[in-house]
Amino acid sequence: MRLVRAQELLASVLEWHGDARGVSAATPRKGCEMSLQNLCPICLLDGVEPLSVQSFTYYYECPRCGRFSVNHDFVLAYQRSEATADWRWQLSSAVRAATDRSGKLSDTIVSDNYKQLIELAAKPSDALENADFLIAAIAERTDSFGSATRP
Repeated sequence: MRLVRAQELLASVLEWHGDARGVSAATPRKGCEMSLQNLCPICLLDGVEPLSVQSFTYYYECPRCGRFSVNHDFVLAYQRSEATADWRWQLSSAVRAATDRSGKLSDTIVSDNYKQLIELAAKPSDALENADFLIAAIAERTDSFGSATRP
């Protein structure tokens, strides 16, 4: 059973990246349309490519979500999920909060833990607290009064 699973994972990585025989990763392949569109696997922002890939894990830096790593199986499982799915903005918020707090999300996002990551993220209890979060985020990203905010 493990050998079959390992062969499936290897086949999906070869589809995603091409193989040693010179097949280009830019060639469309079944099941990896998201990578070809250069979309963030969480928020679907266009123009976001993996910074690096190591052992079925993709490392991203999205201007909207922040820095995170995501497992290949998660991308395949959820790439066709609706863009308006609630989990997308909630996970994006959780990753952004972790990025702002410590530079990146420390856990790799996998199918088994993304709901836990959402649950552990701080959520405002009311509209005033939400406004406080917004004002604090603007203040942290502004160098001086009246200047533009950094992403």
